[in-house]
Amino acid sequence: MNASRNQQFPKKAYQVAETYGLGMPEAIYNMNMRGCGGGCATAQFVALTIVLVLGLIILAAGLVQSILSRDFALMLFFGIGVAGGGLVVRRNIIKIIEGRNTSIIRCKDGIALVKLTAIVAMRWEQIECIRDNVMRISGEADHEYIVYDSTGRTITFNILFEGYEELYSITKQKVLQNLFPKVLGDYEAGKPIVFGAITVSKMGITYGKKELSWDEYASINLNGDSITILHLQEPGRWSSVEPWASIHLSQIPNVFLLTALVNSMQEKRTASQVKVNASK
Repeated sequence: MNASRNQQFPKKAYQVAETYGLGMPEAIYNMNMRGCGGGCATAQFVALTIVLVLGLIILAAGLVQSILSRDFALMLFFGIGVAGGGLVVRRNIIKIIEGRNTSIIRCKDGIALVKLTAIVAMRWEQIECIRDNVMRISGEADHEYIVYDSTGRTITFNILFEGYEELYSITKQKVLQNLFPKVLGDYEAGKPIVFGAITVSKMGITYGKKELSWDEYASINLNGDSITILHLQEPGRWSSVEPWASIHLSQIPNVFLLTALVNSMQEKRTASQVKVNASK
């Protein structure tokens, strides 16, 4: 199963939901320690930890030998090596343990990232931004979603979590419902709406020093790790369509909100044009 959907969840899920006012639990997305992606990454991490432990043993043996021979230079060298190696091994072991005890609980009114030693909970209305990054874990381009609340706290999920695309889809819908009315109101009031590298206004779309009027705008498309904005070379019925800008997703927070706003404006413009043509 990609996510637990049974009526009964672990007791901790109900405790977290109640403590942070998230409503009833609806699904649990566990960190995937087996299978493609998660298992590969975890196996590599464990292998690295084993190599570090072996290196630490060798350094410790060298330290003992330097102490017995009273070679203070080697004693200092191996001592620093043992201390540093010990800290790295400790950190890796903690990460492995945390990985096996990490999950995201999706509730009726929000989500919570539950780790071994910490919990980050957000109600839907507290979420202000979702960034869509691209990372490589399984050898292919995989999305990583970073959710920000109004205080700057984050919840990050990616291919290491079972059902992470479903979690993103539902989180995106909830955030869109909360943010779109305000964004649309600001746009209609004449305020420019900034999405990282892109600004949308009643004049059109701005990207850096490039400006695209609504008369020239054709469409906006998602292409894996980027979005492409198309424009009409010569505005008119038979105009050809060409790429105007291609922008990496990491540069555009709330890309789903951007596409919703732009598509909404285009639909209104099209409907308005149909009415004008019908009245002629």
